[in-house]
Amino acid sequence: METELTIEGGGFPPFSARGCQQVLTPIRNGEYRRTVEGKLMFIGNDSHHKYHTKIQGQDKTIPAIEKWWRGQHVRVGCIQRLCQEFISNGVTQTIKLARLPVEGSVIIFDELQKAYRLASEQGVEVTLKEVPPTGKPLFISYRPLLEMMMTHHAIQTDEWGHQVGWVIELEEV
Repeated sequence: METELTIEGGGFPPFSARGCQQVLTPIRNGEYRRTVEGKLMFIGNDSHHKYHTKIQGQDKTIPAIEKWWRGQHVRVGCIQRLCQEFISNGVTQTIKLARLPVEGSVIIFDELQKAYRLASEQGVEVTLKEVPPTGKPLFISYRPLLEMMMTHHAIQTDEWGHQVGWVIELEEV
C-alpha cells in the first residue's frame, strides 16, 4: 500500500499517491467583534466544528478521480491525525472521541510516551484494557474518518518530467 489515505468512490492506482500531503483547516463558523469597551468577543456557533481539507500529491499517475465531482459526498480516511486529551478519573476505561476513527488507527499514550492498550473500538468509543490512575492525562491520536463533500479538484501533468500533480478539496458535511 502506497498511502493510508482512502476516499470512497475512487481509488489510488499504483504510483498515484506516494507521499500525499493533507491539511485540515477548521471552517469558519462565526466572527470576532469588539465591544464598546474594546473586549474581544466571538459571535458564532461554538457547538458545531467542521473541517475543510486540501489533499495533494505528485507522482507518476493520477488517482481514479472520474467520479469525484463537485458536490459528491464521499467518506475520507484521512492521513492527517487528530489528537485529544483525556484526564483519567480512576474509574472510566471508555473514552469518547470527537470524530469516528479509521479502524485500527487509534493510539493512546501518556506524557512519557508510555502506550496504553485498547480493549475495543466501537464507533467513537474506545475502551482501555486498564484504568489509568486518577488525574493521569492520556493522549488519544487517531486518523479521522470524515463524511465530506467534494468542492474542487485539479490535475496537472509535466510531460517531459513524467510527473503528475493533483489536488482535491473537500468540506465536512
